[in-house]
Amino acid sequence: MKKTIALLLAAAGMAMGATKVDLTGKWTDNVADISNVTFSGGEASFILTLNSDALRAWMGNETKVNTPIGYLSGTNTQNKLTQAGASLYDTSSQDGITAWRYNEMYKDNSTGGNSYQGKVISLNDLVTGGIDFTYAVYVCNINTSSNYSKVVSNLYFLDNELDIIGDYYTSGSATLGSTFMKDMAYNSFTINPTYVNSDYVALYNGLLVGEEDVSTDQEVQLAAIKEMLPKGSGDSVPEPATATLSLLALAGLAARRRRR
Repeated sequence: MKKTIALLLAAAGMAMGATKVDLTGKWTDNVADISNVTFSGGEASFILTLNSDALRAWMGNETKVNTPIGYLSGTNTQNKLTQAGASLYDTSSQDGITAWRYNEMYKDNSTGGNSYQGKVISLNDLVTGGIDFTYAVYVCNINTSSNYSKVVSNLYFLDNELDIIGDYYTSGSATLGSTFMKDMAYNSFTINPTYVNSDYVALYNGLLVGEEDVSTDQEVQLAAIKEMLPKGSGDSVPEPATATLSLLALAGLAARRRRR
C-alpha cells in the first residue's frame, strides 16, 4: 500500500514538473516532428525501452561503432544543427551508453562534430546474463537552461511486474560544456529502431526528476515507465467486467443471507 501511495505521489510530482508529449501522428520512420512544442529552458526527457538482443550483439562485436540510440535535434545560438542525447560508446575500459552531442559547426574536425562525455553506463549485465529481467529501460534528462548543457541518465532493469530487480539501477551524468545550446528549441526527436523498441518510447516536456534527491528522481521515473509499459504475463489484475460481476455476485449472496 505504501509503495502504491509513493508512486501516486511521484506521478503527481511528475505531472507538475514534466508533461508528456503526444507523439501520435508526428513520426516519419524513426523521427518525430516536435517543432510545435515549446521546451522551457531546453528542459526535456525521454524514455527508451532497449532491444536487449541487439545490444548484446553490439557488445559482442569486436569492431563495434559508436552509435546514437536516441536524441533531440535543434538549432543552437550559432545557427547550427545540434543534437544531444545518448549513444552506444566503445572505450578501452568500458562499453555501454553515454551522453552524446553533435555540433554541425565542428563536422570537419577529426571528431566529425561528435562529442561523447561523462560516465559510461555499463551494459555488461546484458552480456554476462547475470540477471533475469523483462525490460531494460533508459531514461535521459537534458537541460540546456544555463550556460552549460547537462545530460543525466539512468538505466533500469525491470521484472514483468515493472519493479526494479535487486540493486540494478545505474546512473551517469555529463556536462556537455557548451554555451551555444542555451535554451535550445528542439525540432525533432530521433530513435534508433535497431536498439530501441519503437512501441515503448516516451518524450516529456520538462525533466523527470523529483524535488528532493536521487531517490525521488527514481520514483518519478518509475511512475513514467509504468505509465508507458505493459506488465508481463504475471499480471493477475482482473478485467473490469470480471471484477464487476464478482462484486455483484457477492452482493447477491449477502442479500440472500440477510433474508434468511
